[in-house]
Amino acid sequence: MDPLRFSIAVIPIAVYLAVLGLINLRRRPFVTTGARDIGAVGIGILADDRLGL
Repeated sequence: MDPLRFSIAVIPIAVYLAVLGLINLRRRPFVTTGARDIGAVGIGILADDRLGL
């Protein structure tokens, strides 16, 4: 598998999971809404775009 294509696929998912992890570090239980979920995916895509991949 080409490392570049693998990075393009994995980096947005990793950023998405990191954002969800930061949201869940709150003291009280939290259910993510659809809007925040889409926002987290958007952050992952933007992070991937900023890296120039």
